[in-house]
Amino acid sequence: MSAFGVIAVFGVVVNDALVLLDRYNIIRRENPMVPAIAAASAATRHRFRAVFLTSVTTMVGLSPLLFERGEDLIFIVPFIVSMLGGLALSGVFILFVLPALVMVIDGAAE
Repeated sequence: MSAFGVIAVFGVVVNDALVLLDRYNIIRRENPMVPAIAAASAATRHRFRAVFLTSVTTMVGLSPLLFERGEDLIFIVPFIVSMLGGLALSGVFILFVLPALVMVIDGAAE
């Protein structure tokens, strides 16, 4: 069941990364003179709420199932744990690490 949770988290991670990188590419396309660091910072500021709320609402929605101790639903707890951990880590990755990677890669090309 944990593997299914990891697969589900990949869907959210890819969606959030695409939202952020799409905004970054739009900023760079509209004004090619904007440095990579400014474009990555602006894209993160513009899409922070969307990425953050996607992760938080999913985590809040899954949290009650984490404390389920019924015999019929106990098998779903590993799925929930992997989803919650993956969403927390992916939120940090998307909002802090991905913009830094974009700045390093795109900044080196400048």
